[in-house]
Amino acid sequence: MAGMPSEHTARHKNTKGRLYSFVLKQGGIIMSFLKTLRRTAAAVVSALLVCTSLPALPETTPVTAAGTTLTVGSGGTYKTVTEAVKAAASINPQSESDRVTIAIAPGTYREQIIINTPYVSFTNSNPGGGDVLLTWYYGIGYKYYSCDSGGYYNASNAASKSSKNVAARWGTAVRVNSGAKYFRAENIVFENSFNRYMTSEEIADGVEPTGETLTVQRTSGLDVRAKSNTERAAACCVEADYSEFFNCQFLSSQDTLYTATPAYFKNCKIQGNTDYIFGSGDIVFDECELCFGGYSDKAVGGYITAAREQTLGYLFWNCTVTANPDLTVGSGYFGRPWRDTAHVLFYNTKLQYESIITSVGWHSMSGVDPSQATFREYNTTTVNGGSVNTSGRTSGTVLSSCNVTRETYLNGWTPYYYNYTAQPVTVNGTLISEISINDRDNGYDWKIAQNLAVGNTVFGDRDFTYTAVPNELLGAEYVQTACDSKNYSGDLGVLTAGDTMTLYMAYDSRLGNAPAWLNGWNNTGLTMSTSNDLTMPVYAKSVSAGEEITLGDNTTGSGVVGYVLFAKATPIVYNGTLVQDLNMIDRANGLNWGITSNLNVGTAIYGDRDFTFTAVPDALIGAEYIQTACDSKHSTGDLATFVAGNDIVLYVGVDSRIAAPAWLSGWENTALTMSTSNDVTFNLYAKRFSAGESIALGDNGTSASCINYVAAATLVPMETTTTTTTTTTTTTTTTTTTETTAALSPSLLGDVNCDGLVKIDDVILLNRMLAEDTTITITAVGMLNADYNQQDGITAEDPTAILMSLAGF
Repeated sequence: MAGMPSEHTARHKNTKGRLYSFVLKQGGIIMSFLKTLRRTAAAVVSALLVCTSLPALPETTPVTAAGTTLTVGSGGTYKTVTEAVKAAASINPQSESDRVTIAIAPGTYREQIIINTPYVSFTNSNPGGGDVLLTWYYGIGYKYYSCDSGGYYNASNAASKSSKNVAARWGTAVRVNSGAKYFRAENIVFENSFNRYMTSEEIADGVEPTGETLTVQRTSGLDVRAKSNTERAAACCVEADYSEFFNCQFLSSQDTLYTATPAYFKNCKIQGNTDYIFGSGDIVFDECELCFGGYSDKAVGGYITAAREQTLGYLFWNCTVTANPDLTVGSGYFGRPWRDTAHVLFYNTKLQYESIITSVGWHSMSGVDPSQATFREYNTTTVNGGSVNTSGRTSGTVLSSCNVTRETYLNGWTPYYYNYTAQPVTVNGTLISEISINDRDNGYDWKIAQNLAVGNTVFGDRDFTYTAVPNELLGAEYVQTACDSKNYSGDLGVLTAGDTMTLYMAYDSRLGNAPAWLNGWNNTGLTMSTSNDLTMPVYAKSVSAGEEITLGDNTTGSGVVGYVLFAKATPIVYNGTLVQDLNMIDRANGLNWGITSNLNVGTAIYGDRDFTFTAVPDALIGAEYIQTACDSKHSTGDLATFVAGNDIVLYVGVDSRIAAPAWLSGWENTALTMSTSNDVTFNLYAKRFSAGESIALGDNGTSASCINYVAAATLVPMETTTTTTTTTTTTTTTTTTTETTAALSPSLLGDVNCDGLVKIDDVILLNRMLAEDTTITITAVGMLNADYNQQDGITAEDPTAILMSLAGF
């Protein structure tokens, strides 16, 4: 056996007082009995548990496997996991090369699932997109319409509601039946909600107490997390040989996970209170989290294990015992014996705090004392490496040395996940394009969420929430890291910026100093607060689009929580004279926008194309021009906003091949046009805005067979009013100017009525003036504007020239 000396001899007194010895040689085991053993099971030699008989050795698992993939959920072939399981059964895989993988999209699947087909895998099709939750609500002591006489969900029974039955197999949400050999699950959450929350589905299913255990009526207002209201409710029953689970969670309160045959659990979390890992089989729990779930009403000690007939039994290898921070947790026990044939070994166990396990460590069950079973622990410490006082433990359960290996328990089987290198864990957002997470054990608990606010969850593996958020961070994109990533040594990952932004990091103030990798970041002086009474100082760094930021570690995991991250876009803002604070909403193309002065023939139309204007109406010569991006035509919603720096007329040119977008409804079609070097004609629409008014530039309306709109602003001039009064003897002319200027000049040639637009009204007014209509009034600037061709003063040629311009000649 790997890691063992060439020969090891030991003597051990079994639980019935029979003395025997083992001689262990590399490559084989020699058992020499001094007296006839009462049991024909394995004995423990310094926790080296050796058996006389085990299931037949499994076939060798290939590194990769071909087969069939079935998809469930959003975008998948099947709506429910049960439908996919039935499809897998019809495929009937009989070897590793035939394996059927059921790829499940993130979401909640409330269904009781029973698998009885070999070589089936459950996977999360998008771990970075959220959890796959397989959940059901049956509990012991209650009966349901949907439950058939065998104790399992039946759609016909659920529909008819004619009678009620009690659940079998502890009401398990998922049962891996004996026919489902070589079952695998990766990144799946198995839950029984019975002791966690009430569901409307359970109430609609006529849940009713049988009176055998509980008499509590289960209603929507019932606190099912109270100790007095809990009962047995399994999340998963594993009864198929050589089942494997990687990075999965098993959540309930009592009897969470049942085992019966050889199985392997790697990097999993099992949560519960009473006997939450129970049953038989030789099982390896490899670096798993064993979490006491707690109760809402009082602190009551729980039991991690309740083992019975076993050969080698349960091996907890480098596991961590934790307490659910959201409920009240009392000091618990490693386990209690369901039978005196129980074998349990906790090897290199880390406790969240020393008192999470009682001083005695083990408890009796149904008249069986823990000393009658084979219960052992070796090298138990706290999570920060502190020593644990085991002097009060049940006699004979603490080992001073132990050469056990996982291979011993696996008995020639190499699980697929034993040496498995998981795919890189990545999560994706908007401002934060991607985080590639090195901490694979906790990486699937990382999430990127939007619109940070008070009440949002801090971590992906805790229920803490934010109780105070600085105004500067409200609405930010935020990363729910895993609190347990605090224990990871080395860089946690690499963040890639999807946009120009400010990246914020907040850490537990109990660290004292900021982690060294924040050197060069700015201490903002801001802090955040959480529901578990933490204060988190905030540091910040400016990041460019595409830039990669290495995320260091938390420095320590002792007595603190992990850090968290936030991102806020760096505003893309342009300023002109008439167009001020042009704030880009279309950030994907915003850097290709801009503001230029003196619009004219030859001006570049876009920031992302080489097109130029080949014809510009006189009314817009010299205007302040908003240079948009042609690719902004693909964006929807408002593209930008700005504030008018003066009283302006805003012109928007729309590709003549499409209709004007809806947001230009109410704008005036000026009949003016502009032409471009790529042979496109823009139709110009116009509208007046007052100084200080906020203006939104909408989207292009369509992106097909067109280019994006263009925009320009001109000044609305202050008016000079001339009033003429005629009597029988005299004519008096009074001129009032609302603004004094050094010299009057035309503001917009052709704009005779000075309304900021050139249109047919100006032609009519000019013709009336030339016909000496004394009832009209034209301002001094209007008179200057009337000299459209700037030759020989105002003549009959000017209205003709204006009309031809309006007609596009």
